[in-house]
Amino acid sequence: MNRNHRRCVVTFALLGSALALCLSGCAGSSSSREQSRAETPRQKALDRAVVEQSRSDARKQEHDAVERLGYRIAWRGFPFFGSDLKVRFAELLGDSIAVLDDSNTVTVMDPVTGRNRWSTRLAGDLTRFVGIARHEGTLLCASDTTLYVLDIRTGTIKDKQRLAVVVNTAPVIIGHMAIFGCTSGELLGHNLETGYKQWGYLLNGSITSEPVPAGVGVAAVSQGGDVLIVNPGTGASYGRALIFDGLSNNPVAGADTLFVASRDQSVYAFEASTGRRIWRYRSQRPITDQPAAHDGRLYVAIPGEGLVAFNGATGDVIWTAPDVRGEPIGVHKGRLIVWNGADATVVDDQRGDVIETVHIPGLKALKMTSFVDGDLYAVTPDGAVARYTPEN
Repeated sequence: MNRNHRRCVVTFALLGSALALCLSGCAGSSSSREQSRAETPRQKALDRAVVEQSRSDARKQEHDAVERLGYRIAWRGFPFFGSDLKVRFAELLGDSIAVLDDSNTVTVMDPVTGRNRWSTRLAGDLTRFVGIARHEGTLLCASDTTLYVLDIRTGTIKDKQRLAVVVNTAPVIIGHMAIFGCTSGELLGHNLETGYKQWGYLLNGSITSEPVPAGVGVAAVSQGGDVLIVNPGTGASYGRALIFDGLSNNPVAGADTLFVASRDQSVYAFEASTGRRIWRYRSQRPITDQPAAHDGRLYVAIPGEGLVAFNGATGDVIWTAPDVRGEPIGVHKGRLIVWNGADATVVDDQRGDVIETVHIPGLKALKMTSFVDGDLYAVTPDGAVARYTPEN
């Protein structure tokens, strides 16, 4: 055999070995891919089982905790299904519950049965919604530029009303007017019948706290410290005042008094008809928790002091519950329930004694239908809504 022939034989042998190795690698890779494909559904099923078990454990913990508050489960409903969807807003609207998810689909639920009545996609995912409200037979869903008007019974979009300015807050509805706080500092009066701006009133600083009905007017507080009370139909001022900083919560009102708990380390009471300051209570730190007003009292969690119950007319302290933080959401059997986002603290409403604290993790919201002995609703971020009714 000559040299050239031997070289060819060796070359072909090497090529053959390389081809065999390549085919073996491809077969191994293909087998690995097939194995990966076979394992993926199994792994997904295991992941789902883990998630469902975690949710089941959280629901049991929620049930046990709420029972200690004096409530029992009536139903649990699911306004939407989707592992990636989250609740943006959940509002109790009397004969309806409205939930807006982060795909900007609004679902209305029946409060008696927990069943979904209808769902309507409002806009694309990037549209920023600021709140939900009820007006007669319609559901109002407000983005920062547009007000969507839906039939509360069917979910049909009846109208889309363009807002005159970019808004920051959910609307407060008084008569045929929807009043918004705006990024520009304008308090906007939007006429629901005409679909156009009726009036505007400019304040110093952006309005991020929700306007609130106060007496016969509507009140707003800006981040610049402006306090304004106006006629909701005309925008004419009833009164104006000034505080020294903005709010990290929303103002609240009694029958004829506006209450403001500010970052300027003060709690204020203003006369709703004139804006005149009635009293001021100074604290050591900025106040950020949401206050509540009911039956002549104002409840405010003050850092360093605890939950304080004030006489709304005079500003006198009725009692203090040390170390209690959060928003008072209602009273059940004479016991005040205070929610801080993770724990519900039960306080004796007459003396301020702390009765107990229960841990309820994983909730988006805990709300009561009325301040005294109302039904309790627990909403999770992933879209479970549970209704609890008071025990006898």
